[in-house]
Amino acid sequence: MSTVNPYGAGSQPVPGYSLESPRMAGGQPRRLKKIDLLSAAILLAGINGLVGLVVGLMFTVLALIGSVAGGQGETAVGGLIVGFAGVVFMPLFYGVAGFIGGALFAFMYNIVAGMFGGVIVYLET
Repeated sequence: MSTVNPYGAGSQPVPGYSLESPRMAGGQPRRLKKIDLLSAAILLAGINGLVGLVVGLMFTVLALIGSVAGGQGETAVGGLIVGFAGVVFMPLFYGVAGFIGGALFAFMYNIVAGMFGGVIVYLET
């Protein structure tokens, strides 16, 4: 196959590029044909759980600021309870959503990669 620029900007060959086996400096091209459902789900659950923790901490700070700005002692306790619930339940909710989303992504990727061939990744040897 020719090494002509695939974007059509001129007819000069692109050095080191082929549509059959793309190369990157220092890397070995490999095709990612399948993703393990459970490992993708666990990875995304962990990442989303950390994001949920950050969101929960921000939610806690905002709830405490809002309760203190209210000026009454009873609302401060309510803000503390709501803030604590945010720190506990946000990471759980985000983690569960990440687990489900990761499993769905891996499942759909495996189907589409089976039809179209998958993503090419470059690995160092």
